Formats: sequence, structure tokens, C-alpha cells
Amino acid sequence: MMLKRIVEKSVTIPSQAFGELVLEVDHKFIGERMKADRLYRGVRAMDVAKKLSVSKTLVNFLENGKRSWTLELMKSYLEAVRELERTKKKK
Repeated sequence: MMLKRIVEKSVTIPSQAFGELVLEVDHKFIGERMKADRLYRGVRAMDVAKKLSVSKTLVNFLENGKRSWTLELMKSYLEAVRELERTKKKK
């Protein structure tokens, strides 16, 4: 559900190019929302990076809008954050 809300608020449809739909995605907004969710759940960026098998730098770039999100990456990120939160609560 959160992924749907983030995508709905970050995608605009400004025009059509050559008869095809053109979408503009606000990657900075997406990153800010993803980071806010991670911090709210008390999960460290380093732990998310390990879970996703990526560098902490990439997670930082994504959260700060310096790299583009894909839907698959957003889904994996949110799943990792939720799983890490559950693991943390069990301890």
C-alpha cells in the first residue's frame, strides 16, 4: 500500500510524445519518503544495503534522489526494511 501511495504522489503525466505517454518521476520525493519510512521503523541504511546486496552509498544516493528508483528496487527496499524491522522486534 505504501508503494502505491509513493508512486501516485511522485508521478506526473505532463504530455504525450509521439503518441506515447510520457511520465515524469520525482525520484527525490520517492527517496525522501523511503528514507522517512526506514527511519520511522528504526532500520539503519547499512542494514538495508546488506540485505539488498548493494553499497550503503547506493542506498544513500537513492534516498537523496541522486539515483533513479525502479519499481522492482522500491519493492525490494520496502520488503527489506519491513523484514529488518520484524527481525529487530524479535530480539
